[in-house]
Amino acid sequence: MGYEPNLLPSCRWFAGRVFLEKAKRILDKYTDGFQYEPEEGLKILSEIFSARLQVIRGIRTVLELPAEKNCSLEELVREIKGKISEEKFEELYNTYFQEFEVRYYGSCQYVPDYEFFYKGKNYRFLNKPKELHKLIDKAIKERLQNLEKLLNIAIEVFFQVYIEDKKDEIFYYSFAEVYDDYEVYEVLVKNGIVTSIEEAIEKFGEDTYEIEARFPELFEKEILEIYKMQHYDKFWEWEEADSIYYNHGN
Repeated sequence: MGYEPNLLPSCRWFAGRVFLEKAKRILDKYTDGFQYEPEEGLKILSEIFSARLQVIRGIRTVLELPAEKNCSLEELVREIKGKISEEKFEELYNTYFQEFEVRYYGSCQYVPDYEFFYKGKNYRFLNKPKELHKLIDKAIKERLQNLEKLLNIAIEVFFQVYIEDKKDEIFYYSFAEVYDDYEVYEVLVKNGIVTSIEEAIEKFGEDTYEIEARFPELFEKEILEIYKMQHYDKFWEWEEADSIYYNHGN
């Protein structure tokens, strides 16, 4: 092998991840046993709302849509439709517009005037009802869970973009060129073509290149699975400068 593929993500991938990094920082900040006063709860909820918005901006950016525009939040999400699979869009839409058990509305003009709704009852923030801390705590927790789901969906969308942009690099070498012979046979065992490596050799011979040529879709799927695992493992670690390092001038 004389060519070293650049398997790091593309520029648009990195441009979109910037938004997801902001969302992940907020998720991490409030996930592990944080303590807060009720008065701080509204600010935390605002941060989580911002994080969920950053996820949408990140997905829009990686799909080459403007991160933001003068429109409703629902339209920002709906414009993603057609850029990803119907199934993935439905999952994204339903997750983003999940109906939370605790809902709230209001504004902060000098003083925070918000109202919380839970199980048919409403609680005004200004009145400081005794249930307030529990309500805010529940509202925060269910939105953090939602944010985590949104980030996982976003990572799946980013993987599709990663494959789309880097397919020439990913498939530059065949599976048989990169992996040992026994690993070729193991793919056949894993997919139920044979029951053992010995059977694979007996049935298909020892030319692993020829074996791969007989099952191209099977080995393409295996390559994609390998890179999907790598994509998840390295998602937050990859540095754009390392990708640029392969070839650039200034």
